[in-house]
Amino acid sequence: GTEFGGYRNIIDQRNAIALLSEMLGVPKSITEKGELIIESPDFKPMGIDTKTGEMQYSFKGQTYKTTTKIGYSGAARGADNIWENIFDSRGLPIIHYLGPQQKASTPARLTQNITPEQLKQAIERLARANLTLQRGDITKYKEKTLEKLARNWYQVQNAESVFAVGEFKSTKNKKEKTETLDKSQVAGGTGWAVQMGIDKGIPAYLLNTRDLKWYRFNKANKEFEPAKPPETLPNRAAYVGTRQLDKYGKGDAIKRKMDNFVAQEFPIFRGKAPNLKNLGPKEVKLLRKSKKRLEN
Repeated sequence: GTEFGGYRNIIDQRNAIALLSEMLGVPKSITEKGELIIESPDFKPMGIDTKTGEMQYSFKGQTYKTTTKIGYSGAARGADNIWENIFDSRGLPIIHYLGPQQKASTPARLTQNITPEQLKQAIERLARANLTLQRGDITKYKEKTLEKLARNWYQVQNAESVFAVGEFKSTKNKKEKTETLDKSQVAGGTGWAVQMGIDKGIPAYLLNTRDLKWYRFNKANKEFEPAKPPETLPNRAAYVGTRQLDKYGKGDAIKRKMDNFVAQEFPIFRGKAPNLKNLGPKEVKLLRKSKKRLEN
C-alpha cells in the first residue's frame, strides 16, 4: 500500500472523495474484450471557497464509463501483488484472471475466473507457446499446474504489450560450475505469459531481477535486448512476474523500479489530499495529465 498522513480538514476530505470516486468508481462488469465498465459518482465543481481557497463539489448522480487504462495480471504472490498495489494506489484498474477453480493467492480487488471452455482454448495457446519454450509434454502436467499456466492467455489476449518481472532462463553446469543464460526466453511460469505475448506479436518487456535493468524482445534477433520501457502505459497491457522477487536480495529495489515505471505517467501524491494551490506548476500539470488519461 501507500503511506497516508491524513487529510487536514473536511473540505480536503470532500475534494479527495470527489477525485478518488471519479478515478476508481465501482466495477460493474468485464467485457469479452477485457474492458472494465465502472459506475462512478459524478461531481460538479461549485466554485472556490473564498475562506479556504478550496474547490467545492456537489453530487450530480451516477455515470457509467469504460476505463481507458487497464491492466491484466494473475493475483499471485510476488510481482502480481506489487502490480496490484501500484495500480490501486493510482486509481488504475487491474483485472486478475484465474483458472475455473482457482482462488487468488493474494488480495486483489478485481478477479475473473475463466470458464472450462475458455480453459480449453487457452491450452491451445499454451501448446503453441511450448513449441518455442520446449518445456516437456504439457498433457502430462498436473491439472492445477495446467490451469495456472493456461490462464496466462487471458492476461495476454486483449493486451497491447506485456510487462514482466523475472529473469532469463539459465542452464547450470555443476561440474564446471558455470551458468549459461538464454536471453530468448524468460524463466518459470512468467515465461509462458511472455511467450504468448511474443507469439501474438505484441511488444514484450522484462525487468530483470538479477541486474535490475529493462529489456525488450527483439523479433529479428529472437532474444531480449536492453531497452527503456515506454513512458506512457498502453491502454491495455499484461503485468506479470515472478513470485520470488527477493531471490537475489533485491526485492525493495525491484519494487521501486516497478513503481517508477508507472510513475512516469501516473505520479502518486502521498499524505494530504491534492490541493492545486499548494503544488508547483510541474506537479499541477502532472496531476491534471494523470486525471485526464483516466477519463474517456
